[in-house]
Amino acid sequence: FFLSFIFFENKIVPFILYTSGILVNTILTKKIFMEYKTALYGSLIISIISLCSYLSALLSVLILGINLFFNYLVRLKDLFICFLKVLFKYGKPIQLIQYVTARCNLRCEHCFYKETLDKPDPGELSPEILINVAKKSGPLLWYSLAGGEPFIRKDFSDIVLGVKKEAKPAVISLPSNGWYTEKTYLSCLKIMQNYYNGLFVVFISIDGPEEIHDRIRGKNSFQKLRETFKILKKLSKLYEKLHVNIVITVQDYNCKLFPGTIFDLYKEFSPTSMSINLFRYQELNGPKIK
Repeated sequence: FFLSFIFFENKIVPFILYTSGILVNTILTKKIFMEYKTALYGSLIISIISLCSYLSALLSVLILGINLFFNYLVRLKDLFICFLKVLFKYGKPIQLIQYVTARCNLRCEHCFYKETLDKPDPGELSPEILINVAKKSGPLLWYSLAGGEPFIRKDFSDIVLGVKKEAKPAVISLPSNGWYTEKTYLSCLKIMQNYYNGLFVVFISIDGPEEIHDRIRGKNSFQKLRETFKILKKLSKLYEKLHVNIVITVQDYNCKLFPGTIFDLYKEFSPTSMSINLFRYQELNGPKIK
C-alpha cells in the first residue's frame, strides 16, 4: 500500500490495491470463518491492524531520524564552541585532566609521586565535585582521568558517565596498570552500555617485555595486564567506541629495547594505537637517563 502510494501518480491506485487485497484475503479465509461475511470482517480487522503497525513503524523511523539529526547538530555545536575557545582564548579549556585518586596497588620505579601513595588521605574528590567542575568547563574536546589507579574507585563508572552527560567531551581517556581485570571489565561494560557517542579510550601501561615490565612495576603485573587487555579487546569488538591502547614510559630500564619492543608489543596485543611517554624527574636538575 505504502509503496504503491509513493510510486503511482494516480493516488486512487493504492486504494484499489488495498481493497483488492481485502477481497482476496476474504476469499482465502472463507474456509476458516465458514461464511463470507465473517471472513470479510476478519480481513478488515487484520488489514486495519496491519495498517496501524505500518504507520507505527513509519513513525518510529521518523522519530529516530529526527533524534539522530538533533544529536548530530548538538555535537556540531559543541565542536564549534571548542573551536571558538581555541580561536579567541576566552579562558575555558578544551581539555581537562582530573586526578580521581592517589591510591594505587603498584609502586612503579618511575612514578614521580610514589612516596605519597601510602598516605592515609587518597585525595579523592566526590563524583559531584568532579562532574560539576567538568560541567563548568564544558563542552570539552578531551577529558582525561588520572591517578593512582582510576579503576580502584567503586564509583569510577558514575564519574565517567556523569562527565560525559554534563561536559560532553568528544573523547574520554585514562591510563591503567591493568591489574584489576574484573573491576576494569565491569566498569567499562557499564560505561559502554550507556555511551552513545564519542570515544572511550583505555591506555594500558606496558613498559616492555614481561621480565622488564615486572621489574619496573612489580611481580605478576605483566600477566595481570595481559588478562585485562584480552578481555577489553573482546569488549571492544562489541562496542566500537571503546579503544584499548598501550602507553609506554621510556626510562633507564627499557630505553635500549626500542624500537624492537614496540613491534613485539603490537604483535602480541594488537592495540588500537600506542603512545610513548618520556620519563621525567620531579625537579629540573634530576639525573639523565643513562
